[in-house]
Amino acid sequence: IHGTDWDSLASEYKKFLPCINNNYDYAEMLSELLGELNASHTGARYRKPEPMGDQTASLGAFFDPDYEGEGLKITEVIANGPLIDSEQKIKAGVIIEKIDGEGIKEGMNYYPLLNRKAGKWSLLSFFDPDKNKRWTKNIKLISTGAESRLLYRRWIESNRKSKRAV
Repeated sequence: IHGTDWDSLASEYKKFLPCINNNYDYAEMLSELLGELNASHTGARYRKPEPMGDQTASLGAFFDPDYEGEGLKITEVIANGPLIDSEQKIKAGVIIEKIDGEGIKEGMNYYPLLNRKAGKWSLLSFFDPDKNKRWTKNIKLISTGAESRLLYRRWIESNRKSKRAV
């Protein structure tokens, strides 16, 4: 770039590296270096990280939007998600009645019950109307990012199955 003497710049800026211990200072040093190059479309900047804020966990299931009643009626449990259990009791038709002891009222926004719980254990209360059975189970909830990865795998598997059927 403009016949720059890279060896000279490297030795000049190398001495600052031991004093840099954060991203802001590193970006400032890079900005100085790039300024000496006097080349367009170069730059270095620092952006303060945004706070994580509220992170709602996911249950790893699809729910019936037309279900009228208390709780969340499961229509599908996502493969390899947190609701997969060895007894296969949690399946389509089962209703999640409570999250950590708090009942899910009809029409209630249940997401606040999952707030800041990704990667943590929660006690879920289930009801199977076909067997008229209730039970509770500790479930380790997942992040929305983890659920997105499971949904991507689901999509891939769905495409594989549809190609086999052709």
